[in-house]
Amino acid sequence: MSTTQHVATRRSLDDVSEFAQVLRSWRDRVDPVEAGLPAGPGRRTPGLRREEL
Repeated sequence: MSTTQHVATRRSLDDVSEFAQVLRSWRDRVDPVEAGLPAGPGRRTPGLRREEL
């Protein structure tokens, strides 16, 4: 792999990490009940499921 490809790949990984962090922060801001979803049993992961967005 050339240096240019390595830098581009590293930047892509950084972008994905930043995007993941943004999505997590958005998800953490919204409670499912506040979004009009029924209250259900406890969840292993806080926030909305992908299909609930």
